[in-house]
Amino acid sequence: MHEVIRFWLDRGAAGYRVDVMHGLIKDAMFRDNPPLDKVERGSQNDVAFKQKHLYDFEQPEVHEIIRGFRRVIDECHDRIMVGEVWLHSSQSLALYVRPDELQQAFNFRFLFCPWEAARFRAQVEDIERILPAGSWPTWTLSNHDFVRSITRHEHGASTAARARLAAVMLLALRGTPFLYYGEEIGMPNVSIARERWRDPVGRDGCRTPMQWSDAPGGGLTSSKTPWLPLGDCAAVNVARQIDDPASMLSPLPARNRGSERNAGAEGGNYSCNRAGTRRLLGVRARSARQPGDGSAELHRGAARNRSPSGKNPPEQRPWT
Repeated sequence: MHEVIRFWLDRGAAGYRVDVMHGLIKDAMFRDNPPLDKVERGSQNDVAFKQKHLYDFEQPEVHEIIRGFRRVIDECHDRIMVGEVWLHSSQSLALYVRPDELQQAFNFRFLFCPWEAARFRAQVEDIERILPAGSWPTWTLSNHDFVRSITRHEHGASTAARARLAAVMLLALRGTPFLYYGEEIGMPNVSIARERWRDPVGRDGCRTPMQWSDAPGGGLTSSKTPWLPLGDCAAVNVARQIDDPASMLSPLPARNRGSERNAGAEGGNYSCNRAGTRRLLGVRARSARQPGDGSAELHRGAARNRSPSGKNPPEQRPWT
């Protein structure tokens, strides 16, 4: 396997995203997983065939495999390995991002948050507390296993504003934001009839083709029967939004550039402003390299970034 990794690194691959990395080793005694009596909220057990992954996930030997992969990755000095890890406890995440293991591990906590600032704030604080010094967090709102964020948090006329706010939060936090394809244009889940399912547990609604334009096939395919049905391409597509300054897509590139420059880069830290409200999430970034700090406030349908001076530049006024 190390030679396979080297093969693609030698050809310019920037790195690897390793699926189900915590499941690379099974129990040495080949014991069966116990059945799951009930779905556990906050875990992936609702789509994992109703078993508690006691003997096929998080076996201690997996860390030696990860360390071996990391040694190969480090031969190139500028490559990365990010792991998909679904863990039995939050504390386990720190074990996977030790200095000689993963550079990054996916953090799926936001997938299980209701639309309450206090709940998002609690997850941010917990991750910052758990991760070892010098490690780098990740944040994501959606992935290929769960209902898309914009659909989970759908709320009538406020749905689009919620999606924008969530995107700004993702890009404002210390760490690497992972945008799931279609999230940048506000693609919702697609309702798919049971007879069209490709996935045995029905996760297809978040896996439908990217909506590039309102052309037949969404600008992606000329097939009249694509692998999965398309969503409403006339209403939501890249071509419609790319030149529209008021669109979901328009703010993201600029916001992402701001994320790259934010004051909480490596060597700094983040803290949440304890506003005492379920509707406000305030995040403060402090850098070890620059004096002062920066902050962002996320409040219902609005977001505001503050410079170290506390003043809002004209281009960063609150928006909805």
